[in-house]
Amino acid sequence: LRGVVAGTALGAEVFLPLMLTGERGLSPAAAGMVLTAGALAWALASWVVGRGWIGRALILRAGPAMIALGIVLMALTVFSQVPVALAVVGETIVGLGIGSVYPTLSVLVLELSKPGEEGENSASMGIGESVFTVVLVAVVGAIVAAFGATEPVYLACFALTALVAASGALVGGRFRN
Repeated sequence: LRGVVAGTALGAEVFLPLMLTGERGLSPAAAGMVLTAGALAWALASWVVGRGWIGRALILRAGPAMIALGIVLMALTVFSQVPVALAVVGETIVGLGIGSVYPTLSVLVLELSKPGEEGENSASMGIGESVFTVVLVAVVGAIVAAFGATEPVYLACFALTALVAASGALVGGRFRN
């Protein structure tokens, strides 16, 4: 699940600035500010989760669903009729989703590990996350490289990452308090 949320968030974000500068005419700095909204939301969500106000089962279901929703909103900004501000909203929702799931999974891995296995399990989670993220980023990167940076290609990449994120909500649904 950690690989799914990290891979989909980064897989969508990796070409968002390219799309915003190439299709919507934003400057690189303005496109970077969209990503900043996601980073701030990630920090906020992590802070909220750390307070224990939201149940873990809900976080593990809602977080990936939020990432999928945010990616869909970002995808809509490919169309010139849609305001770029929707990319900021989408990126913020993605940040809230990953910011809630990421620390929750870290704590759960430590809590559910047998004594003496915490390091191995944490390392395994990190390796799984890295591999999943690299593969998903490579796939969307290869799609853009092979077919060009065009509206239909961006939409296909956003759709792929949103579908994978939505599958994370199903995986998260397996957790019971």
